[in-house]
Amino acid sequence: DPGLSLFQEFNFTIGQWTVELDGPGKAGAAASHRHPVQSNITTDLDGCLIEEKLTGPQGYEARVFTNIRPIDEIWRRTYVDNQGLRVYLTGPRIHDGKIVLSGTMPTLGGGTRQVRATFERLGPNRFVQRWTREDRHGWTTLVTARYARR
Repeated sequence: DPGLSLFQEFNFTIGQWTVELDGPGKAGAAASHRHPVQSNITTDLDGCLIEEKLTGPQGYEARVFTNIRPIDEIWRRTYVDNQGLRVYLTGPRIHDGKIVLSGTMPTLGGGTRQVRATFERLGPNRFVQRWTREDRHGWTTLVTARYARR
């Protein structure tokens, strides 16, 4: 039943957005950090699926699929881009105004690292998505994506 409130928790992300990126990773992807990324987030399948289409400089594209399975109330998010990156995240329902999803991300050496993505609404026309990675010193910021409604 898409009318269940749990299906609405990511609805603050629906819309057309300009995304400003920053973080320690910007030296390796400077072009994507100098120019905003465009995001279009819509629903499908009677509101049970949230789909994000990202476009950026130099032909960058990504698709992100987010849904919640009502039986266990766990969010599932799959991020795939045209550079070969695929990240699968899961996490519980919204808590204290934030949704925190975790999973693994591939590393350049062929391994993986634990990552978290935190989503927080900042108002009706803004939200932030923060990616952190676990390393030997704890959690460090990979990128902060600030979404502003177009």
